[in-house]
Amino acid sequence: MLNFSTYKHGNECLEIFCRTDMPLALETLKEKTGLSRRSLMYLFKHLNEELQYKGLQGITCLKGQGYILSQTARDFLRQHEKKESQTIRLTDTQTWHFSLRSLRENESLHLLTFVIITRQYTSLSELAEIFHGAKNTLLRLLGKLPKFLTDSGLNVQVTTKGRSMTGDERTQRKWILENLEIILHICQRYSLRPETGYLEDLKAYERLSGNRFTQDTRQLLAAYLPWYAFRLHSGRLLSGTGKRGQEQEPAALWVKDFLFSLNCLTASEEGYLIEVLNFFSFSKVSHHAQYAKLHQIAEEMTEQFFGLSGFEPGSNHKMIMDSLTVHLLSAWQRLTAGVKYHNPMLEQIKSQYRNLFVISKAAARPFANYLGCELPEDELALLTTYFGSDIRMEELAGEKRQIIVFCSSGIGTSQFLLMQLREKYPQLLFSGPFRISDIGSLTFTDAGLIITTTELGKLSPPEVPICQISPLPDKYEWEMLEQELLSLGFSVGDYGREKIEDLLDIIANFARIENEAGLRQSLSQYFRDTGKHSSPGRYVTDTLLKYVDFYAQAPANWQQAIKLSFKPLVAHHFVENRYVKRIIELTEKQGEYMLLGRGFLLAHAHPDDGVIAPAASITVFAEAVPLDSGKEVRCIICLAPTDQKGHLDFLKTLLEHINLPDWCEKICAVKSPEALEALLADFFADKD
Repeated sequence: MLNFSTYKHGNECLEIFCRTDMPLALETLKEKTGLSRRSLMYLFKHLNEELQYKGLQGITCLKGQGYILSQTARDFLRQHEKKESQTIRLTDTQTWHFSLRSLRENESLHLLTFVIITRQYTSLSELAEIFHGAKNTLLRLLGKLPKFLTDSGLNVQVTTKGRSMTGDERTQRKWILENLEIILHICQRYSLRPETGYLEDLKAYERLSGNRFTQDTRQLLAAYLPWYAFRLHSGRLLSGTGKRGQEQEPAALWVKDFLFSLNCLTASEEGYLIEVLNFFSFSKVSHHAQYAKLHQIAEEMTEQFFGLSGFEPGSNHKMIMDSLTVHLLSAWQRLTAGVKYHNPMLEQIKSQYRNLFVISKAAARPFANYLGCELPEDELALLTTYFGSDIRMEELAGEKRQIIVFCSSGIGTSQFLLMQLREKYPQLLFSGPFRISDIGSLTFTDAGLIITTTELGKLSPPEVPICQISPLPDKYEWEMLEQELLSLGFSVGDYGREKIEDLLDIIANFARIENEAGLRQSLSQYFRDTGKHSSPGRYVTDTLLKYVDFYAQAPANWQQAIKLSFKPLVAHHFVENRYVKRIIELTEKQGEYMLLGRGFLLAHAHPDDGVIAPAASITVFAEAVPLDSGKEVRCIICLAPTDQKGHLDFLKTLLEHINLPDWCEKICAVKSPEALEALLADFFADKD
C-alpha cells in the first residue's frame, strides 16, 4: 500500500496506476475507485501538484487511449509502499516498530517518556533496541527530557538498573492520561495499531450507569485500561487509604467489579478509577450530583455569549445546552483534578474563528468563577465549538432542503465540523450533528443530502444522497463536498438559488437552453469562484467607533448614564430613542448580563430594536456609577449593530484588551474627551 499522497483516495488511485504500464480509460478508473468523473478530475489535479513538487511528471491523458502515469513516477512511488498496520501492545515495548530516524523530535520525547514511565527500569541498550537508534542520538534526546517534562512533576533518574521516572504514582498516571491521545496519533502515523481491551466491560459500564461515552472516549479508554491493568499487576498501586466514590453508585459498582477481577480492589484505586471515567467526554449522562449546578452555569454562559455577540440561538439550542452541560461535567472533573486536555483543533479555531474564541472566553467567565481558576485555551477552544454551532444562521428564502450531519467522533469535533459547514455555507440548512444511533428517530422527508463521517451501511435512508468526509476534512474533501452540493443544485456561492433561477429565465428569453441542469451548475460554480476574489463586506474596528465622550460629574443613576452614553448616536441618527429604552428594559429584566468586568459595560440590543446605521461609542465617567447589584461602572461601550457579524472585529479587540488591567486603568484615568480620543486613536492605530 502506498504512503505518498495526503489526499483522500490519493494513494488508492496511484496504486491503480502503478499496477499497469498501459493507459486506463476513465470508466475503468471510475469503476475501480468508486469516484465520479468530477471527483477524479479534482483528485488528478492535486496528485499532479504533489508529483510535480517531487520533480515528477503527473498523470497525463493520451487522446483516445486513457490516463497513464510515467514509468519514472511509478518507480519513485514504489519506494513509498508501506506495510499493513501492525498490531503493537503499548505495555510490551518489544512489539514496537519505531525508528528514531523517522520520528520527529517531539514524537521521540513523548514515546521516551511513555516507555520510562511504563517500565520500572530501562537501560540505554534497551532503549536503543526499542527505537532502533544509536545510543548517541538517544543520549541527546534524554538530555532534553528535563525541559520537556517541566511543570509535569516528573523527572528521569539514572540508576544502576537503568533509567526510571521520579514522581508519585498519581502524577505518572496523569501524564499518561494527558498524552495518551498523542501517543495513539503517533502510532497511527506510522501504521501501528495498539491493542485495545475491555470494550465489553466499557459497554457494561454504559448499560449500568446510563452514561454514554463518545466514540473517541471509548477508544482512548480501551487503550488506557490495559495499560492501567498492567500497572496494577506490576504492583504500582496508589498509596494511602483514598476515598471511595459515592456520587454515582452504578459507576462505583462497576469499578468494584472491574478492580476485583484484577485482584486490586482498594479504596484508593476505586476512587481513582471513578475519577478517570469522569475525565473523558460523554455524549449522555443519566445522573450526576453536579448536573443541576453546571446546567445553570451553562445557561449563564450562553446568555452571556448571545448577550455579548448579538447572535441569536439556533433551533437546536436546547439540545446543545444539554450537550454543553455534559461537556462541563467532564471539564470540571479534569480541571479540578489538574488534568490537562490537549485540543487538536486549538490553533485552527484560534486562527479561523478568532472573534468567536475571544467572545467565548468572556462568556465562559461564570464557569471560570465556579472553578476558581482561568480556563486553559484548549478548553476554551472546545467551548467555542459549542457556542459557534448554536448560532442561528440567516437562511435564504429559496432553500428548504435539509442537510443532515452524522458524526461519530467526540462532541467537540462534531460541533466543530457543523460550525465549519455553517460558516462556509450560511445559506444552507444544516441539522445535527447526530449520532448513528439517532438515525431511526429521524425523518428524511425534506433531506437533500446526508453528510457523514462514518459508513452508514444498511442504515442509509433510501433516495437520500450521501457524502462521506472525515471529522476534520482536508482541502480535497472540502472541494469534493462542494462539487457534491453543486451537483445536487445547492447554492454554494453568494448568489442564492432564486437569483440563479432569475438568470436562467433571462437567458431563456434570448437563447435555447439545451442543458439546463449543466448551465445551473456552471452558474453556481462561476459565482462561487468570483466570490473568492472579492473582499467580504465588514466594518473595520476604527470605522465602527464614531464618538467618544467623558463626563466629570456623576449621572443620577445607571439609567441616566446609558442615556448620556447614547446621546451622540441618537443625535446623529445612528439609533432611535427606542433602542436606548430597550437596553434599559433588558438590563432591568435580565440583570447585568452586559457587564464585562473591570468597570466596563457593553450596552446593546437587537438591530430590530431601533438601529438605523452601524456605530459604536465609548463614554468614560470620572466617578463610578453604581448598578442595582452594587457593582460599579466607569466606562460604557455603546454598540449599534445592523447584522450578526459587522461588529465582531470591534468587539473582539475590546474584549482582548479589557482582560489587560493596565489598558483598563489608562482608559478610566482620562480626564477629558480629547485625552480619551487620543488614547483610543493610538490604540486603534496599533491594530491597523
